[in-house]
Amino acid sequence: PFKGPDERFTYVFDGWSCGDSLTVSGDMTVEARYDAAPVIYTTEFNTSVGSFVNGDVFASRNGDLDSTNAFIDGFLKQNADLETVLTVDKVYDFDGWEKIDLSDTHVRYEAQWSWRYREYTVTFDAGDGSFSDGDKIQSIELPYGTVASLASVSSGTVAPVSYDYLYEHSGWKDAEDRSYGLDDVF
Repeated sequence: PFKGPDERFTYVFDGWSCGDSLTVSGDMTVEARYDAAPVIYTTEFNTSVGSFVNGDVFASRNGDLDSTNAFIDGFLKQNADLETVLTVDKVYDFDGWEKIDLSDTHVRYEAQWSWRYREYTVTFDAGDGSFSDGDKIQSIELPYGTVASLASVSSGTVAPVSYDYLYEHSGWKDAEDRSYGLDDVF
């Protein structure tokens, strides 16, 4: 005889209710006996960006149905909102978990991330001059990798007027004292 598995156990025939032999003395029913073994479930969690709350990037567990469900519930609660990840060029935001059923007893959860280019502040200092709005400093936010013409920023620059000289803006210097002309890109 055969008894199919359910979500909690697999079954193996272990003999008959009467043992290895029986003596017939009238109508009787002999029942099959089965040994039950717990179904073992495999659960995996994986992230290709960032890490879990404990710093790991992969977690795996094997267990019966109840302990597996408890592990999944606890893990998802503990890792419900993974930290945003910043790289030089991108910002990754955690969007949740995707459940992937690999078999009836094997499931994987993959962390889902969206990304955008990281923005940086570029600050322009007019030096001894000022911009057309009178400010000495102007800043703009630009995504990583943006190519910007310095001439577009220079159009608003007004240099101070002295009695002896008229100043004309001729370029920019960065923090490392490298010079850039009006038409240079950075």
